[in-house]
Parts: sequence; structure tokens; C-alpha cells
Amino acid sequence: MSTPRLARATLVAFDLTGGPTRESMGRMLQVVSDDTTRLMAGEPTLTDTAAYTVDPAIPVVISWGLGHGFLTKLGLAAQAPPGFGPVPLAGDQAFCDGDILLHVESQSALLVSHAVRQITRTMEPFGAVRWTQHGFVDSAPDSLRTGRNLFGQIDGTANPRTPEDFDDQVWMSDGPRWSRGGTQIVVRRIEMNLPTWDSISEAEKEKSIGRRLSDGAPLTGRVESDPMDLDAKDAAGRLMIPLNAHARRATSQGTVQKFLRRPFNYDDVAPGGLSSHGMMFLAYTTNIAERFSPVLARLTAVDALNKWTTPVGSATFVIPPAWPAGSFLAQELIEG
Repeated sequence: MSTPRLARATLVAFDLTGGPTRESMGRMLQVVSDDTTRLMAGEPTLTDTAAYTVDPAIPVVISWGLGHGFLTKLGLAAQAPPGFGPVPLAGDQAFCDGDILLHVESQSALLVSHAVRQITRTMEPFGAVRWTQHGFVDSAPDSLRTGRNLFGQIDGTANPRTPEDFDDQVWMSDGPRWSRGGTQIVVRRIEMNLPTWDSISEAEKEKSIGRRLSDGAPLTGRVESDPMDLDAKDAAGRLMIPLNAHARRATSQGTVQKFLRRPFNYDDVAPGGLSSHGMMFLAYTTNIAERFSPVLARLTAVDALNKWTTPVGSATFVIPPAWPAGSFLAQELIEG
């Protein structure tokens, strides 16, 4: 999460099947941990059906999340970290919830597809796919510049930048031992109405966002990193950043409401040739209830961009920390 996003990403949510137990989930997590370790090292899995597809020269990054359903089905709901829980569901239930999350990124769409295919085969005895989402970004793998979404908007300016910021905003330091060093993720699927957005002027778009499209600078500033002056007015006495501007409504109120934003764009074509555009909005935080939910509530109530956006999916997961050699994902949770 502290490294630049890679060009391609696929997220898959699974629902556990067959009466899961700690023993069966321990077996599953050991196998998928081995798959993950091998694929991230540029090696095929033990049961790889396309072993020559892997390429050690092209990184593949894989992470896992455990949902509320996973904890509940194993009788471990009390082991949820502070602040973890659902956020309001939205739209198509096909893109909501899930017991387990698989997240794969790479510069290569082929390697993303290969990793998802092999791990999904491993998961078949334990869980069924609930939903799958594919996304992309415009940034190069070695670039720290902020990426753009399909509105042409620079998205993620207020993200944490330093290790200290990540320790404060992203990595959990309290709560159950199994989750410390991990994070909580919110996955929101948001459709964008590009035809109506394209029909308005650049000035209208910038007033709705609260930032310039050209460089991401606030309407009161010169460069992207300038702080917003929420009290600044123009010559006519009007607020330069309107009260309903997205950037104003999303701005952290105090130091608590800060988190990492890592959105991916999507452009899906449905049968009949109709295209659906939008973003997979991924938010990483130490505490969903304290840091993310208040911001979401403000944006849901009032946000100029709501005219062109529609949430159609929502899910939350705990991402455990990386496991050491000889261990496996969430071993401490499973074994107590």
C-alpha cells in the first residue's frame, strides 16, 4: 500500500462454502499463502496449469482480506479489530460484501489474469466467487505522481506520504495481535456518468471538484500540494471553493479523518456494446468507523459530484500483515 499502484488490478471476493471450520480454513490459508509466495517470487504454483506464463522480471503483488462473514462463520467475530465493520451498502448487491478478498496487481494484465486463475482454482474446495472487479491506472510503476480518474480529475492528493503518516493512518498498532501491522480496507464500486459530465464546461467541472483539472491545484492555490483556503472569496464575494465542492466535503476534519486512497478505473462493456465506466475506490485505514465513515457520511449527504456518480457496491475487509517464512496468512487468528 505504501508503494505506487501497478497498472492492472483484479479484485475477487469469495464466499466460504461447505461449513468452514478453523481446521479447514487453516488448510486453505496455508495453500493460498504458498500460492501467493510463489507467484510474487515469479514462480509457478505447485498445481500451476500454465507454468510458463510466470515472468520473474515483472512483479506481481498479491494481498488478502478477511471479511466480517469470515470471522462470524468461524465464531471469531470478537477478534475483529477496533472500528472494523460494514459501511452502507449501495446498489447492485452483486458487488457487495464477501468473506475473503483476493487483490492482485501487476504491470502485466496477463500475469494478473494468470495469478487470479491459479488461486481461484486453489479456492474451489473452500469458497465460491461472489464478485470480480477489474481496474487500471495511468501511473508508471516507478512514478509517485498522483493518478487521474475517468473524469480527468487528479485523485488522491491528500494521501499519506511519509512512513510516519502510514503508521498513523494506515497500519493498525492496537487491537487483536493477529491484525496488528495490517490494515482495514473499504472497497466501493462507483459508476460515473461520463456523457453528462462531458457535456458541462471545464469551469463547472472544477467548481464541482474544488480543484483545477490541469494540475490538481486547489482553486485557491498554485500547485497540487497547496492547502485549500476554504474561506477565500472571489471579487464578487463568493467562496472560491463552493460549499458542495467534492474536495471541501472530503477534506479531513481534524487529524483522525485521514486514510489512504488507491482508486482504480474501470471501463466494462456489457452485452449489446453498452459501456459502464467508473472506479473501484479502495480506502485503507486503521479504523473504518473513526476515519472513513464520517467522510463517507458527509459526501453522501452533500457532494456536487453526486450528480454524476452512483455507488453500486461496497465491501470491507481486514488485511492481515505479511506472514514470515514458515508461517501462513492469519495463522495467529486461526490457531489462537
